[in-house]
Amino acid sequence: MRKIYLHKRFDSFTFWHFTPIKKRYFININSQKKYLKKQLAQKTKLGLRIGELLYQKGLTIDDLPDEVFTTWRNPGELDSITKFLQK
Repeated sequence: MRKIYLHKRFDSFTFWHFTPIKKRYFININSQKKYLKKQLAQKTKLGLRIGELLYQKGLTIDDLPDEVFTTWRNPGELDSITKFLQK
Protein backbone atom coordinates (compact mmCIF):
# COMPACT_ATOMS: atom_id res chain seq x y z
CA MET A 1 0.00 0.00 0.00
CA ARG A 2 1.35 3.42 -0.95
CA LYS A 3 1.65 6.25 1.47
CA ILE A 4 0.09 9.51 0.45
CA TYR A 5 1.77 12.62 1.76
CA LEU A 6 -0.21 15.76 2.16
CA HIS A 7 1.68 18.88 1.21
CA LYS A 8 1.10 22.35 2.50
CA ARG A 9 -1.67 24.06 0.70
CA PHE A 10 -0.43 26.60 -1.79
CA ASP A 11 -1.68 30.03 -0.94
CA SER A 12 -3.46 31.40 -4.01
CA PHE A 13 -2.76 34.96 -2.92
CA THR A 14 0.99 34.52 -3.41
CA PHE A 15 0.45 32.88 -6.78
CA TRP A 16 -1.42 35.81 -8.28
CA HIS A 17 1.09 38.33 -6.99
CA PHE A 18 4.12 36.62 -8.44
CA THR A 19 6.53 38.96 -10.23
CA PRO A 20 9.07 37.29 -12.50
CA ILE A 21 12.63 38.48 -12.87
CA LYS A 22 12.92 40.54 -16.01
CA LYS A 23 15.93 39.93 -18.19
CA ARG A 24 17.54 42.85 -19.99
CA TYR A 25 18.50 42.32 -23.60
CA PHE A 26 21.19 44.32 -25.31
CA ILE A 27 21.50 44.78 -29.05
CA ASN A 28 24.92 44.41 -30.62
CA ILE A 29 25.07 46.32 -33.91
CA ASN A 30 27.86 44.18 -35.35
CA SER A 31 26.01 40.93 -34.68
CA GLN A 32 22.86 42.41 -36.26
CA LYS A 33 24.80 43.33 -39.40
CA LYS A 34 26.36 39.87 -39.46
CA TYR A 35 22.87 38.31 -39.18
CA LEU A 36 21.61 40.46 -42.07
CA LYS A 37 24.57 39.43 -44.24
CA LYS A 38 23.79 35.80 -43.42
CA GLN A 39 20.15 36.31 -44.46
CA LEU A 40 21.29 37.84 -47.76
CA ALA A 41 23.71 34.97 -48.42
CA GLN A 42 21.09 32.31 -47.64
CA LYS A 43 18.49 34.11 -49.79
CA THR A 44 15.75 33.97 -47.18
CA LYS A 45 12.52 35.95 -47.59
CA LEU A 46 13.91 38.68 -45.36
CA GLY A 47 17.24 38.66 -47.18
CA LEU A 48 15.66 38.86 -50.61
CA ARG A 49 13.32 41.68 -49.59
CA ILE A 50 16.06 43.77 -48.00
CA GLY A 51 18.54 42.92 -50.77
CA GLU A 52 16.08 44.16 -53.38
CA LEU A 53 15.49 47.40 -51.48
CA LEU A 54 19.23 47.93 -51.00
CA TYR A 55 19.81 47.36 -54.72
CA GLN A 56 17.06 49.79 -55.71
CA LYS A 57 18.51 52.49 -53.44
CA GLY A 58 22.11 51.73 -54.47
CA LEU A 59 23.19 51.10 -50.87
CA THR A 60 25.17 48.46 -49.02
CA ILE A 61 24.71 47.14 -45.50
CA ASP A 62 27.56 49.35 -44.32
CA ASP A 63 25.74 52.43 -45.67
CA LEU A 64 22.79 51.84 -43.33
CA PRO A 65 22.73 54.01 -40.19
CA ASP A 66 23.30 52.32 -36.83
CA GLU A 67 19.86 53.44 -35.59
CA VAL A 68 18.09 50.87 -37.78
CA PHE A 69 19.98 48.08 -36.00
CA THR A 70 19.23 49.30 -32.47
CA THR A 71 15.45 49.48 -32.42
CA TRP A 72 13.04 46.75 -31.31
CA ARG A 73 9.92 45.89 -33.25
CA ASN A 74 6.57 44.56 -32.13
CA PRO A 75 5.24 41.25 -33.47
CA GLY A 76 3.66 41.65 -36.90
CA GLU A 77 5.41 44.96 -37.47
CA LEU A 78 7.89 45.61 -40.28
CA ASP A 79 11.55 45.66 -39.29
CA SER A 80 13.30 49.01 -39.02
CA ILE A 81 15.62 48.32 -41.98
CA THR A 82 12.67 47.79 -44.33
CA LYS A 83 10.95 50.92 -42.98
CA PHE A 84 14.13 52.94 -43.52
CA LEU A 85 14.61 51.66 -47.07
CA GLN A 86 10.97 52.23 -48.07
CA LYS A 87 11.14 55.96 -47.23
